[in-house]
Amino acid sequence: MTAIKEFIKDAVSRIDLPILNEKFDASLVILKKRFCWEYSDIFYVSQNKGSSSTLSLSEDSIKKVLSKEVNLGDKMLYDAVSKLWWSQPELKETGFWKEVAYFTQLNIRVTSQICLDTIKSQKPFTVEATQYHPKFVLTPTLCRDIMYFSRKAYECASAYAFKRNICR
Repeated sequence: MTAIKEFIKDAVSRIDLPILNEKFDASLVILKKRFCWEYSDIFYVSQNKGSSSTLSLSEDSIKKVLSKEVNLGDKMLYDAVSKLWWSQPELKETGFWKEVAYFTQLNIRVTSQICLDTIKSQKPFTVEATQYHPKFVLTPTLCRDIMYFSRKAYECASAYAFKRNICR
């Protein structure tokens, strides 16, 4: 048990910016803020979300998989990373969660409608300024990049997670 705790303490001390899958959009907004990125830098295509072919676990199944009885080390690591994630200062900023909700909706519009229309028509689309970002333009090239690189990143992550291959 002590070896596991020491490993987790060392691993977590090396994490500068934790990202939780279940708080992915919030993690991206934090990245945007910390690195002075634009919204166009963090748009992504959600893979298999809501698909009937997606295997998702129920709340009870997740609790069981993360239980001490199943895998204590994984549970301890997840809890430590989650604690680190929740300690980030951006989470305490006024309006942070409203911005996350805004980004989530904008990302869905951009990747499921706007970029598809922009690529098809070959005409840029202007996203008007809001309290969260200045006006910006989604060009056909940028839209292709968003659509392609999101898919490529998913493929690489999947290959690594399921096959332990290195992404090329």
